[in-house]
Amino acid sequence: MSDANKTLIRRVYYDLMNGRRLELADEFYSPEFVSRDPAFPKSTKGPEGIKELLRQLNRQFPDHVYSVEDVFSEGDRVAVRWKVEGTVPSKFEIRGISICHVKNGQICEVWQHWDSATLASQTGFNAKASM
Repeated sequence: MSDANKTLIRRVYYDLMNGRRLELADEFYSPEFVSRDPAFPKSTKGPEGIKELLRQLNRQFPDHVYSVEDVFSEGDRVAVRWKVEGTVPSKFEIRGISICHVKNGQICEVWQHWDSATLASQTGFNAKASM
């Protein structure tokens, strides 16, 4: 199952996020999904919450592109180390780590931490104020 879970996570980054195919959120995320991200004051919930978050990110950073740098899986947990790059109006690059709980082929929970201070210093973007 861990290979299938790692493939799911890669598809989230490459097909959903980079491909801007928001309809895939319904396939990849369970209706009970919740995100735990200290950079955002409110948790993102369900596939609709993911779609809204990605719409906001696509508006703020229209040319951003994710790269998956590492993926590790153990049981129903998948850890991914990622990088996102873009320009707004100058070039930015940040890194983060997400740990996803996968159940029945869908992500039901994610804990993540990313370098929001670097994003703010490079772009002026404040996640807590913007989302």
